Amino acid sequence: MPIKVFFSEDIKFLERLAERSGKNTAVLMYNAGRAVADYILENIITENPERKRVCIVAGKGNNGGDGFVIADILSKYSVKVSVITLYGEPVTKEARNVYEKALSDGGGNGKIKFFSFDKDKSDCEESILKADIIVDAVFGFGFKGESDHKLSRISELSKISSAVKVSVDIPSGCECDSAKASYGAFLADHTVTFTALKPALVQEPAASYCGKIKVASVGIDKILVDSCPPAFTLLEENYVSSLIPKRKRDSNKGDFGRLLMICGTYSMAGACIMAAKAALRSGVGLLDIALSHDIYPIVAAAVPEAVFTVMNFETEENSKISGEKLFNSLNKASAVLIGCGLGIDAEKYLETVLRFSTVPVILDADALNYTAKNTDILALANCPLILTPHPGEMGRLTGKTAQAVQENRYQTAKKFAFDYKVILILKGAGTIIALPDGEMLLNTTGNPGMAKGGSGDVLAGICASLTAQGLKPEDASAVSVYVHGKAGDECAKELSQIAMLPTDIIEKLPAIYKLLGN
Repeated sequence: MPIKVFFSEDIKFLERLAERSGKNTAVLMYNAGRAVADYILENIITENPERKRVCIVAGKGNNGGDGFVIADILSKYSVKVSVITLYGEPVTKEARNVYEKALSDGGGNGKIKFFSFDKDKSDCEESILKADIIVDAVFGFGFKGESDHKLSRISELSKISSAVKVSVDIPSGCECDSAKASYGAFLADHTVTFTALKPALVQEPAASYCGKIKVASVGIDKILVDSCPPAFTLLEENYVSSLIPKRKRDSNKGDFGRLLMICGTYSMAGACIMAAKAALRSGVGLLDIALSHDIYPIVAAAVPEAVFTVMNFETEENSKISGEKLFNSLNKASAVLIGCGLGIDAEKYLETVLRFSTVPVILDADALNYTAKNTDILALANCPLILTPHPGEMGRLTGKTAQAVQENRYQTAKKFAFDYKVILILKGAGTIIALPDGEMLLNTTGNPGMAKGGSGDVLAGICASLTAQGLKPEDASAVSVYVHGKAGDECAKELSQIAMLPTDIIEKLPAIYKLLGN
């Protein structure tokens, strides 16, 4: 079953539903604290029984309340517990109740030491530096903006400490929905999150602050969680494998589609070649490459498996013949890929392809750059469209900077896909697939070694090949980004992130398809 990821508002909604069924905030808070305490006892202290000093840094909201529950439970074991109230005493009713219980149960008999960061700063810092385990229960998914000097100081001391660091729900200083990590965010070795995954736990940069992640139940009925639409779904191996149809023994090349690629110029023939090789390695039955006559010898020598629609626009007669050949190829295709290494020639072909194609069209690279000049041309299409921008191209499509795109990846991708009724593959760490109906998928494979010119051409070739073979465009998008990233991960293991090349990714594709059962 696909793994769901929820925004903070989704979790709040589920908590309200749970309250209506009789599980109030106090019950959920106790269950959350109990889950973290059990995790610490079973996975950290049991592993090393000498870890007996636990320092819990608590905020003034309900995440801090979880921290007080943790302190109260751990104090009943042979553990020395200290609690730092970072912003003073708790302000919510439920957090106040468990704070007073911890004061009564553990504070009264000395099993829990309480410190105020404002009043006992030196004791707080000493407690952190001497701790074997530091628990971050400051903000949870409620954090927004930038870390202040208090949180930054806690994070700084925690990094110096040799203690095991545990965050409650989400590392403090990380925004739940945007996955932004502020300067001074808490760097955890373990994060125990509640009910379901959230964007900050799976999307960079916040994901790098989470360490090992445990999803714990706090008592919200599974049927409620399963029935709630997620922010997005994670792509993982079993799900992706299920999307790839098995081949029949009596198949022929006509059963696996005909892909038309309109790619490549004299200065960028390599982009066309990489996309073509990736398409062939991904199983398309017939590959037809439409290209200019001046690069035909280069590409034909590199891709002998393809057939070619060779075009020459140097004279009026040649232009007429070339146009007729392109229309003929377009009519035969089961999918079209346009843009890889196409340069300014994208202006010659894109509008024609959008107007007359009746099969899915994948827009990459220069096709996207041309589209960015006038996104209204997307409305010309009478067929499914898949766009594959990197953050810079996404910025040009939306009139934003690449940085602005990265800071708001989900909303940017979702809005564009919905507004223009396209499938949008926003590349990057944790590639996002946004569908026209608002559904989003998040990829779990890939690494920084893939950040090289040509990797996008490989992805476009894979996606176009799978689409041409008859996979639904959304399924082809999902399979392609997962396979592309997985092949990249295998390259990184064998060759290193520094030395691996996009062409190496192509060579790893057979092993990945075999792994997926094909």
